[in-house]
Amino acid sequence: MDVIALHQAGFTNSIASLGTALPDEQVNLISRYADEVLLSYDSDDAGQKAVQRAITAFARTGVKVRVLKLTGGKDPDEIIKKYGPEKFRAIVDGAENDIEFTLKKLSSKYDLESDDGKISFMREAVSYLASIYSDIERDVYITRLSNDLNISRESIALQVDAAVKRKKREYKQAEFKRIRQSTSIPANDLPFNSVPAVTAAEETLLVNLMRNARLYVKLKDQLDEELFISDFGKSVFAALLPFLGEGTTPDLILLSGVLDEGHLSRLTALLNTKILSDRALEESLDCIKVIKNEKNNTAIKDPTSLSDEEFLKLFQETGRK
Repeated sequence: MDVIALHQAGFTNSIASLGTALPDEQVNLISRYADEVLLSYDSDDAGQKAVQRAITAFARTGVKVRVLKLTGGKDPDEIIKKYGPEKFRAIVDGAENDIEFTLKKLSSKYDLESDDGKISFMREAVSYLASIYSDIERDVYITRLSNDLNISRESIALQVDAAVKRKKREYKQAEFKRIRQSTSIPANDLPFNSVPAVTAAEETLLVNLMRNARLYVKLKDQLDEELFISDFGKSVFAALLPFLGEGTTPDLILLSGVLDEGHLSRLTALLNTKILSDRALEESLDCIKVIKNEKNNTAIKDPTSLSDEEFLKLFQETGRK
């Protein structure tokens, strides 16, 4: 009924997920047709929880998100019936982006007039800001928090920078552990001077492209078959390219006609074990950077001769480049 009311009122780009559940399949489909999405879930607790889940889901696709603050009614249908389309248009024009929405939700949990409330809120806000990939966006909201809370911008920035470094360190340690435990990498698949970090980067990039073809539109200027180092990466990307160029999600059944059995088996295993990250676009850009750096680095030594400590150091250095 909300969608019907919105279309009748002239908002003809409205769709419904039918309930508060928003499956990844719907998110990926929407991302093929829109660069920005406005979320308009009900203002009750269930609706607000659904907003947060949807923000996380769309973050994996690189689609921008804004959130409508429904006032004067619990849903679009009720608001339009009471106040007309003009009221809803004003709500659309005043929609918050996902960062503003999340920070406001966090702040609502605390009494910001008290020192304890400010400190508790800042702990959560710092952790959240550290998860934002864009340095520019982080800088904007650090400044805004400083002004709103009358807290030194430098002190907030120092806390956020420390949290960013901690998150990167935790991510690299987890990735190192995953690589060491992985059994999907044929020993002769990569050139002599390659490191497992590059293998992980190639695998992650390919899986991200398969799970969300929309990413290719944003990355295609940096992607070609020659980017990949391994035979596996080159072969799989070449097989994916016709699908990605059409904006469609490749199907393993169709790929079976162009990939050899070994590559298809490995790709299937990766799709069954790798989960699409909340920051798939940024993660994919990081993967491209790691691969390019490795191709430019001819002085790296054979990783099979390294101890665990030497390998971890090498992996961390590669990720910083």
